Amino acid sequence: MITCMMNLGTILDLRLSPTRRVKVRKKKMKISSTGMPKRKEKNLMVRLHLIVLAEDKKYYPTAEEVYGEDVETLVMDEDEQPLEQPIIKPVKNIKFEVGVKDSSTYVSTQFLIGLMSNPGLVRNVALVGHLQHGKTVFMDMLVEQTHHMKTFDENSEKHMRYTDTRIDEQERRISIKAIPMSLVLEDSNAKSYLCNIMDTPGHVNFSDEMTAALRLADGAVLIVDAAEGVMVNTERAIRHAIQERLPIVVVINKVDRLITELKLPPKDAYHKLRHTLEVINNHISAASTTAGNVPVIDPAAGNVCFADASAGWSFTLQSFAKLYVKLHGIPFDAEKFASRLWGDIYYHPDTRAFKRKPPAGGGERSFVE
Repeated sequence: MITCMMNLGTILDLRLSPTRRVKVRKKKMKISSTGMPKRKEKNLMVRLHLIVLAEDKKYYPTAEEVYGEDVETLVMDEDEQPLEQPIIKPVKNIKFEVGVKDSSTYVSTQFLIGLMSNPGLVRNVALVGHLQHGKTVFMDMLVEQTHHMKTFDENSEKHMRYTDTRIDEQERRISIKAIPMSLVLEDSNAKSYLCNIMDTPGHVNFSDEMTAALRLADGAVLIVDAAEGVMVNTERAIRHAIQERLPIVVVINKVDRLITELKLPPKDAYHKLRHTLEVINNHISAASTTAGNVPVIDPAAGNVCFADASAGWSFTLQSFAKLYVKLHGIPFDAEKFASRLWGDIYYHPDTRAFKRKPPAGGGERSFVE
């Protein structure tokens, strides 16, 4: 009771006393730029962050979080890629070479090594010529002659193109790289030689392969299409061969085109072949600074071969003369007979002699007959 009266007296004293003052401190409130106190604004932001829409929810980590920022990621839409095709393709082993082909030869390996040990029996030859003039198919003919295999597929009716070892070469049907191959070939006297033959590309864009092969070769075999004649890369091959001072042997390939495509009679076909050889000789004379020392390309000299690689036959005048003597059994000199099979030389059946003038009743040249 006494305590309550004292408290009441104290309150009345505070209210009634004019001299006693009570100081009340007012707290200053910080106002943000939005006109709202910062504490209320902060609470409001917290409440807003608590509300997340369904499309804004993050169910999975992003690709950058999983693989890192240095990894490029591609996001594809649904049904953009078929189910049969994997999203990440498996690693493929790219194959450039066709593979190892059958290389069983008629001669033994020991015989081949024996020829290699004798440099006098080794010949390095470069097959050069224009594009699609039959260099690779001519090489197939030589491979078929020295190997236990056939280079012509009867089902697809295409040649194997043995020296086109790259897949893109087989698909494009042209040579891109120069491919060397060692073959054991015999001369007219049945003497064996080891011939390292380099099949070179005929395309102008790959002429560096032909130039490199000519630098390594001891001689050049110039392949010329009988129907097309001398072309751009043929002239280039002649010029490079003359610069390297290499002997040149000409192979007039695809002789059958004169008959099957151009429909030429035998007399016109002879003039076509003769004109091709004259053009080659003109290019040789123009490319050589010592044209007098360069042997002239002449079938009678034995440096011209007539061939049809797709059919698998070839001959020179000398080989034809020897075959003629062997088949008919006539005892005469094959070399002299070969020298009379080219040029303006006619056979007189009444006297059985070769003369420069045609017979009285007319006749064709000996090569045509």
